[in-house]
Amino acid sequence: DWVSQNSNKSFDSLGNLAKKGIPNQRIIEKFLKNPFFKKIPPKSLDRSFFSLSSLQKLKLEDGAATLTHLVVETLLISCLYFPNKPDLFLLSGGGRLNKYLVKIIKNKFLTKKIFLTEKYNWNGDSIEAYAFAYLSVRKLLNLPITFPKTTGTKKPLVGGRIFTFT
Repeated sequence: DWVSQNSNKSFDSLGNLAKKGIPNQRIIEKFLKNPFFKKIPPKSLDRSFFSLSSLQKLKLEDGAATLTHLVVETLLISCLYFPNKPDLFLLSGGGRLNKYLVKIIKNKFLTKKIFLTEKYNWNGDSIEAYAFAYLSVRKLLNLPITFPKTTGTKKPLVGGRIFTFT
């Protein structure tokens, strides 16, 4: 969102903008003070949860660098909630193609087993689509898609609605 709002590009595909920038540690720390990051999982949020207004005075590259480093810091924080330290990380989605982001992740995490999903012949652009297909089939079979131990619901719940278009 930062790059598309402040340039003629849709996103920082390889991380070249962020690579040229200087992350603003003060802004990163301000983001990380949000109570969300102290909340014990299960938890979730979406892209509209945070405002980019604190970045407005930054150059394009510095804002991209700040957000890239923020992503890595939030990943590190999320690992604090795992019962055991993971020995393998698989990166999927568009961010896996951001070479600068992947480089920082590999430098910050202590494990050497950080791979793109393609290493296992999984299409990293389709993982989310596979997940939604899986959830759709569970809905069709009237099976739950959310459970107390994973999302904090009080009981397992069947999700979604089936719409028919006439």
